[in-house]
Formats: sequence, structure tokens, C-alpha cells
Amino acid sequence: MGIYYTKKFEKRLKKLSEKERIAFYERLEIFIVNKNEKTLNCHYLYGKYSIFQSINIKGDLRALFEEVDGDFYFHLVGNHNNLYK
Repeated sequence: MGIYYTKKFEKRLKKLSEKERIAFYERLEIFIVNKNEKTLNCHYLYGKYSIFQSINIKGDLRALFEEVDGDFYFHLVGNHNNLYK
């Protein structure tokens, strides 16, 4: 299992506050152990985002990823208003 970040994801991650970045990495540790952990609320999205799954990071903050052959590619991070325009 590999964890990869797109350039867009890395750019958005850098724009988050330090607390939000720390929260992401804490949730990522949980994700690596068990992506179906209840606190992550991991689920598939619909419509134009249907190839992605979403995990909860903190409050309204979400990370969208795609699973390909057992590897995970994180594409976007942000709150609902920024992600689902």
C-alpha cells in the first residue's frame, strides 16, 4: 500500500493552518491502520466526484482520495464549500 499526493493536494495542504495540517497527518495515521475506522467516515462520493472517496479530517475539513490497485492517491483537501463547487 502506497500513499501518494497530487501536486494540487500538496498545494492545498500547504495553505491549511498548522492545526489543520497536524489533524490531517493524525487522521492519515488512522487511515493507514484501518481506512474504515468509524471516525474517518470514509465513503464514496457521487456525480462528477464518483471516482473519489472522502475522509473526515476535522470539522468541515475533508480529504478526497482515489484507490488504484491498493495504492491511495490524495487529490484534494479542503472544506465542503471549496471542494464541491
